[in-house]
Amino acid sequence: MSDTEKHNSPQVEVENISTGPTKKNFLGIFSIENTTTQTQRRLSNRQCQLLAMGSCIGTALLISIGSALSYGGPANLFIAYTFWCTVVYGTNCTLSEMTVYYPCDGSWIVYITRWVGESIGVANAWQYIFGLVALVAFEITAFGLIINYWTTDYPTWVPITCVLISYILVEVLGVNIYGEVEFWLASCKVFLAFMMIFYTFFTMVGANPQCWVYGFHYWKNPGSFVDYLGTGTKLSYFEGFVNVLIMASFTIAGPDYVSITAGEVKNPRVVLPKVFKTVLYRLFLFFVLGSLCVGIICPYNADDLLSGGSKAAQSPYVISMKILGIKGLPDFFNAILLTTIYSSGNGFFYCATRSLYGLANEGKAPGFFKICLRNGSPIVCIALVSAGSCLAYLSLSNNSAKVLNWFIGLSTASLMIYMMLINAAYIRFRQGLKAQGIPYESLAYRHRDSSWICWYSLVMNFILLWIQGYYVFKPGSWDTATFLFCYFMPFFTIGIAFIWQILKRPKILKPEELDLITGLKEIDEYCDNYVEEEQTKCWCDTHINTPLRSISDSTIVDAYGFELSFYKDVPGIIQELKDNNVKIVAASRTWAPDVAKKILTLLKINNELSIKYFDELQWGEHTKVIHITNALKKLNKTYVNETKDGKSQKLGLDEVILFDDESRNKDVERHGIHFAFLPNEDYGLTRKLFVKGINDWAKKNGHL
Repeated sequence: MSDTEKHNSPQVEVENISTGPTKKNFLGIFSIENTTTQTQRRLSNRQCQLLAMGSCIGTALLISIGSALSYGGPANLFIAYTFWCTVVYGTNCTLSEMTVYYPCDGSWIVYITRWVGESIGVANAWQYIFGLVALVAFEITAFGLIINYWTTDYPTWVPITCVLISYILVEVLGVNIYGEVEFWLASCKVFLAFMMIFYTFFTMVGANPQCWVYGFHYWKNPGSFVDYLGTGTKLSYFEGFVNVLIMASFTIAGPDYVSITAGEVKNPRVVLPKVFKTVLYRLFLFFVLGSLCVGIICPYNADDLLSGGSKAAQSPYVISMKILGIKGLPDFFNAILLTTIYSSGNGFFYCATRSLYGLANEGKAPGFFKICLRNGSPIVCIALVSAGSCLAYLSLSNNSAKVLNWFIGLSTASLMIYMMLINAAYIRFRQGLKAQGIPYESLAYRHRDSSWICWYSLVMNFILLWIQGYYVFKPGSWDTATFLFCYFMPFFTIGIAFIWQILKRPKILKPEELDLITGLKEIDEYCDNYVEEEQTKCWCDTHINTPLRSISDSTIVDAYGFELSFYKDVPGIIQELKDNNVKIVAASRTWAPDVAKKILTLLKINNELSIKYFDELQWGEHTKVIHITNALKKLNKTYVNETKDGKSQKLGLDEVILFDDESRNKDVERHGIHFAFLPNEDYGLTRKLFVKGINDWAKKNGHL
């Protein structure tokens, strides 16, 4: 730096300047919070791939598919499931592009709100969350019914309570714990799905206790199609197909669950395209091939399929095992099925909490829903979803099968609404890109069929949404409860949208006015600076155990041998700042300032105690604006800037750069402070980010 540059140098407030990896252990003593308002990117590629596969497999695929078989027969089952897979794949094409472009918390809920319309987006978000809560209750209720396969000698509330408490614990422990739990549970689900495919092949060619080579026997006897009305007319067979198609829309999981994780995925621009690309293969393997297997192994008129006492007994696979006289395997199947059901409910619980969090982040839900624990778990969202999941206790006073059908009706309508709106958001997204001069070719991920397939998926979901409850309108078939559970969601969504539009009167945006930019800069910086290496970080008020001791100038250890050091580029940055007479302030909300101070007295930079490099330490429960203001008050009493003509000048807020890893602290810019975001707290302040922060400040203040 020249002398002139020294006089124009900013004063640096550093939040995330300490420490970097030594033996892959890490400390960030200047990012210490008792709570945060941010989720954290901790889901790895390995976890995302298994989550994506596991999200396809649940109670509906292994049990409820039996109802679809009884409605239409094996041929209709195969045709309807294959057809609906094409609809879901259309949504995958469109959603993948938007998610990779803007992988944020809330994902497509945010896209719909920003690009379709605020009122529609808010209504969609609330109906989706409500639908997810219904699915959580569905899975919890089904979990108890599976246990009935072995015994009914237990209070019904016990499994409901145990499962619900375990969901809460997994969420509270953090997304990395959730990801690991779901990784292994999803592994069980995938194993079970493959086991059923192999079971079908081997038993149909004669590898069963009866040595019966049954092949496609059930396609001939009782037949390929069901005479749904018993009239023998074409309409009767068509109604059977329509009912199977409705069940397919409930069973076939889309890419929406993958997209919801976007705000917590490591290196999303690399990981998410890989995950979305596998959707086509998963749809074929689990649903097209799965529906074919079910039609092969089980007759559509099996007694248990039509009137089984427990859901486990209604599974086509369990029925097949009984017909073939296979002992022991039904118990094994149902044991793994329990993990499948548990995993599905756990996934729905996660999606509901993250959707609510994303809604709050967009300012469309009360701000307290943004409150998170230190590990990024949105604790208030977890509390609300937990309360809603208590709907599962309805099964204590009603027939469990009836309650399950209620939940299926609500969630099916919810699914079709948001799948329809995802495609609407994509249409608006493409219009916005064109109107704002953003080349479509500049997107990090594109799909060749997305421009037309979005319309196909949108129209199919719209049609099925309104015909799914058609049977209540047939003469003599009216049932108020059935009507409500089939059509409550669309009217609920329309009602919320209407109320929001009346109360808030949000502007209907033209394509050139759509917000395609907000939040994109931080994501771009995170992805550009991402380093593919696992790191371990900690906070001195929660992870460090005293006493501390130094084992070298650059490394210290705590009482349990946990090694701490500066981030890689930090010592050189601090030395450069000090050499150029730039003031350095450290700020944090730490509860353990004594521990933080001890760490700075043990770590050295060029044989000097690192604490001597800091001109002011501001620690305590205050905002960054208060920290910086207090620091400047003290610095202006001790230090004075000299201008070119030798006159003294006090330090001002516009001379401060805050390097910080929490985007919420960007509010300091309202007070003239320059905010430099550190997108990846695993790697803290790097040389690249430091230079960028200085240059951005200089440009803003006319020094370049």
